[in-house]
Amino acid sequence: MAERKTHEGGRVELSESFANWLNGLANWGLVVSLVVGVISTVLIVWTGNVKEDFLKKQLGDATKLAAQADLSRNNLQNRILDIFGSRGFRPDQTVRIVKALAGLTGEKIDVFVVDPGNAFTSSDDSIPLGHELLRTLRMAGMDAHGWIMSSCFGVQAMNVTLFTLPSGKRIKIASRVRDALSPEIPTASAVGNSAPYCRTVVPLEKEDSEKQWKGMNENTIGIAIGSKIQPILTREMLDKP
Repeated sequence: MAERKTHEGGRVELSESFANWLNGLANWGLVVSLVVGVISTVLIVWTGNVKEDFLKKQLGDATKLAAQADLSRNNLQNRILDIFGSRGFRPDQTVRIVKALAGLTGEKIDVFVVDPGNAFTSSDDSIPLGHELLRTLRMAGMDAHGWIMSSCFGVQAMNVTLFTLPSGKRIKIASRVRDALSPEIPTASAVGNSAPYCRTVVPLEKEDSEKQWKGMNENTIGIAIGSKIQPILTREMLDKP
């Protein structure tokens, strides 16, 4: 070890060799600290980028989940409106009905709105639904006409009901129309065999104001639109697309 002397007053005088050794040690310490600083800086930048990428991925996943949740909420709201709101057909429903009725071009069918204005036998949406159903049937090429039946006795129809004479030749066609409508709107599962009993039958559309319903015969296929029956809500109903 290099020599060192202590002078009066406590001042330490280092030998030249010891001072050189101590200076070298300090320089190496500075170099090491600089290297450690550079490495630390590189690590901070690198880990910061990794963290930023991870946060971006988390944000993207959160945004995607939020969008999916929003879509599910909208779908649920629309489904609840379909179940409990006014009856009608969305464009996609109309397309499906028209497709299901392919091949029935020219077939005659009558749409009856039963006793509008009477809360016991009809619903507020019955007439708009009658017009919409007429348009849909005509889009399928069917010869469709609409009628309003009033002064009816009792509950003559609930939801949407197909009817034709049991001995008629068109029960298969009535069944096809029922099968086309039932996935899209509450429809009676069976085809009825009689028209609603009402005293007055007048055309639904103004352009048919001079027409008269001639009564039911073996060629009659009718769709009766009656009071809407609110269903009991189930999970299966909400899951239905």
